[in-house]
Amino acid sequence: MREACEPTHIQLNEQTGHLQVINNHPETLTGAKAQISIYNLAGTVASEKSIELTATPESASDLGPVALPGNLSPVYFVKLELRDATGKLISDNFYWQAAAEHRDDLRDLDQLPSVTLDTKVVRHDARGKCLLEVTLHNPSAQIALMTHLQLHRQHSGERVLPVYYTGNYLSLTPGETKTVEIEAAVADLKGEVPLIAVDGWNVAVSPWKTADASVELNENAQVQHWPDTGLPIVPSTYRDASQPADGDKHKP
Repeated sequence: MREACEPTHIQLNEQTGHLQVINNHPETLTGAKAQISIYNLAGTVASEKSIELTATPESASDLGPVALPGNLSPVYFVKLELRDATGKLISDNFYWQAAAEHRDDLRDLDQLPSVTLDTKVVRHDARGKCLLEVTLHNPSAQIALMTHLQLHRQHSGERVLPVYYTGNYLSLTPGETKTVEIEAAVADLKGEVPLIAVDGWNVAVSPWKTADASVELNENAQVQHWPDTGLPIVPSTYRDASQPADGDKHKP
């Protein structure tokens, strides 16, 4: 929600397949650059493209269709980055997609090998707030999908709430590093050391511990621990806007 509503936002329009930049500021964004990187399931780069752009104020600028290379795996990833004229990152986005002929079939994600992330935490307390800077690094050649952070109390294991995160559910490409800032009230730690519990689709972590903070894998949140609900899988109602619906096949 936080990233989708950011004032300047880069996105893939999944209905049309077009790249868009949303600029909700009253000023024109000039000298910006969009980077599109497409990864195969194995983590290899299938294609990369950079587009220089000007985004008009209070509108969605359409940058055209994202061209898919011919060497794609049936399930693939699209990473988008938008940078300003100085090279500073303004917005990024990440998608996992399936080939058009089996758009709803993402079962190949089960083939992703486990990725063990390197972690580091720096703690700064100020004005009654516990401020944690968590650095996550993917040292592998694979995609680390949907890395999720939770703040707990180390001794009791209880979750701390409320907590404010600058980002969450992060996907890291091979060699990528991301930093998340976490803010909570020192009083809500109840005298315990903060523990950052990490989980994800195919994510593990190297345990990290100091007197100020620690990082551990959130075992109970791992995919293999999810309960079998027995709920049916309902086919997607997605339809490519460029293609006629079944009832429109014979209409001009």
